Amino acid sequence: MAHFTNAQGIRISGQNLEVQIGESKEIGLWGFRDFNGQPLNVDVMTGNGQQCSEIASVFQIREQGDTRFYRVRGLRAGSGRIDAITGSLNSWDNMNLTVSGSSSPLSNLVKALDDKSLTINRGDANVIRSVADGSTTISIDPQIVNLLNNLLMFGNLDIMSLLRRGQSQHGVVSGNHVTCKAVDIQGYRGIPVRLRPKDVAINVVCLILARFPEGQFDLGFPRPVGGATGFHPPDDVFFSVPDVATAQQCWDGTISRSLNQMLQPAQDRVRLAMPPHTRFRILYPDGLNHLHVSVTRNPI
Repeated sequence: MAHFTNAQGIRISGQNLEVQIGESKEIGLWGFRDFNGQPLNVDVMTGNGQQCSEIASVFQIREQGDTRFYRVRGLRAGSGRIDAITGSLNSWDNMNLTVSGSSSPLSNLVKALDDKSLTINRGDANVIRSVADGSTTISIDPQIVNLLNNLLMFGNLDIMSLLRRGQSQHGVVSGNHVTCKAVDIQGYRGIPVRLRPKDVAINVVCLILARFPEGQFDLGFPRPVGGATGFHPPDDVFFSVPDVATAQQCWDGTISRSLNQMLQPAQDRVRLAMPPHTRFRILYPDGLNHLHVSVTRNPI
């Protein structure tokens, strides 16, 4: 029968897992398949066995031998349990869960840096920590903060770039203050944002889009070759970049496309993934191996 373990593989069935709001901890499930070879579901439950996803999220991160590992992230204060459940709703193992504390969206990002569910270059990590500490010269737009927290609820997040002073929405300068209004996402839930294979590329971008908060954003989709002169039409997945003139527009940031101009099958899947509460104002082909997200400069 399956049983829960800690990150080191030691059995912790029936024990209490304690996490703070915004914090995540790694657990494992040894023997994660039922007698028919189907993976068990790992869910947060109330004490009487009802699903209770409000206090914590659970998401898979990797497999190692007979053990599948998960991250448990605290969402709000409360108590319950974590169950390993078969398709017929039989619990094969469980452990208690306590979520405590209070938190702010920025401090949640710091906790994600600390537990390594958010990976980013050292300079940008220091930016997040400085803003959380109350910096008077640097800030991060709340819509970007909310987006990152939404994504972290259900997966590990890998960021290529956050703050770049004076470079468009990455670093909007006003006097001696700079505000980060953009982020380049290069991976989510262990899946890198790359264009091969095509179906995987579309899938990871749609996973990201589905987690967007309410707000207004512009999106720069990955293209197969970056730079001012790079293009390779056979490998285009989201938007066509057929020639060097179009590549130059991508590099200059002077290009805009409608969702109707997106290539298939990406267009249909992206359309379905976009949340109805979010407005996506400008779409365009951008650069290599990342999804660029910026708070729109053209709100309505």
